[in-house]
Amino acid sequence: MSAHTNEVDVRRRPMYTIADAARTLHLNSGTLRTWVKGRGRQPAVIDLDGEGEYLSFFNLIEAHILSSIRRNHELSLQSIRAAIQYVKLGLNVARPLIEQKFATDGVDLFSDHLDILLNCSRHGQQAIKPVMELYLKQVEWDSAGAPIRLYPISHAAKGGQTLIVVSPTLAFGRPVIKGSGVPVEELVSRKQAGDSVRDLVDAFGLPPDVIKEALKLAA
Repeated sequence: MSAHTNEVDVRRRPMYTIADAARTLHLNSGTLRTWVKGRGRQPAVIDLDGEGEYLSFFNLIEAHILSSIRRNHELSLQSIRAAIQYVKLGLNVARPLIEQKFATDGVDLFSDHLDILLNCSRHGQQAIKPVMELYLKQVEWDSAGAPIRLYPISHAAKGGQTLIVVSPTLAFGRPVIKGSGVPVEELVSRKQAGDSVRDLVDAFGLPPDVIKEALKLAA
């Protein structure tokens, strides 16, 4: 993947703490820390774009894709890392989990290799692919095949539109209400401080059902 635009540079910039990223992806922060920092002799599965413990937007997408496997199949990190390396060689891409080509050709190759590594049944292999495809659909890709937006919660509000979106160019990468730019954490903070849903409607001009649903999803 070539860094040919400023937007790509923004997406590589470390901007999420492990705690923030885990909250956005509904992951355990300790689990995410193991993925990006390793533990003991176990190496990291995700290579951070920066130093320290901050994730970039690209790292966030990688964690999102990995969670599609770990949440539904008890696979070792060693097996997942080996499968990622297999896809890198098979598709000749540097970071398969964040390239759109993985969303098409890569899922079959990835699940095939996991099947070999784990000696799964045919039924087990087929169970992996649909889950991964669901998570991949929550990622929006640009014309160059790199991720530009993440819809971290599999939920459709009225009209079939996803309610919450994450973009490195919106609200410093924080989850926002789609189409408004209102950070979800601001709604949560004000609700915890005592604002009613009516107060939030007046402050942000969002429909009550959207605010209620955003608060529920952020809980």
